[in-house]
Amino acid sequence: MGSRPGSSAVHTWMIAQVTAASGTERTAVFDKEGYKGRNVVERNFNTFKQWRGLAGIVG
Repeated sequence: MGSRPGSSAVHTWMIAQVTAASGTERTAVFDKEGYKGRNVVERNFNTFKQWRGLAGIVG
């Protein structure tokens, strides 16, 4: 989760609520190809934001 104070406690509470409601324990599944795709998109978006910032300074 994020770096907000108490965010891990909130996350733990939410997972407990979901597992209690479903009656089964759920584990996170790591999708390697999905992660690669999201990472490419995020890196390109951040590159765009950097170029936009430079354009604002120069232009």
